[in-house]
Amino acid sequence: TANFFFRNESGEAFVDQTDSWGFQNYMIVSAYTVVDFDRDGDLDFVTNSINGPLWLLRNNTQKNNSIIFSIQDDVGNRDGIGTLFTIHYGPESKLHQMREMKSGGGYLSFDEPLAHFGLGTNSTVDRVEIRWTTGETTRLDGPFDAGHRYTLKRSRAAP
Repeated sequence: TANFFFRNESGEAFVDQTDSWGFQNYMIVSAYTVVDFDRDGDLDFVTNSINGPLWLLRNNTQKNNSIIFSIQDDVGNRDGIGTLFTIHYGPESKLHQMREMKSGGGYLSFDEPLAHFGLGTNSTVDRVEIRWTTGETTRLDGPFDAGHRYTLKRSRAAP
């Protein structure tokens, strides 16, 4: 059995792109991570095959925007694992996405603790809502420009 790769077509359908994007191989993949390996704003895949080499599947998309958030949390857990992000963007902020900060992508897999959001052709995020692992919420009004990585820091209050 081969590994497969499907492309999401605007939330309407998934189209098999395995062969046309060069993903065809019959290696048994035991682990993977999704990471912006080349720091160009789109997500790349790194896979580890049991009976073969490590594979870097580089995403060369040039036409879309993205934004990345990371956490430094001195109140909850340091990397914010479990923190929930909701971003609002687009015309009249009617578009939104949610991501939960996580470290695992699957069995034997690890993801860098970042919340990566694809924005399509949108160039800014108007608002970010954060639900911290300790239950508090924070609202940050933008604009936040696409193409950047933002680090959100939360410190303990001084006694």
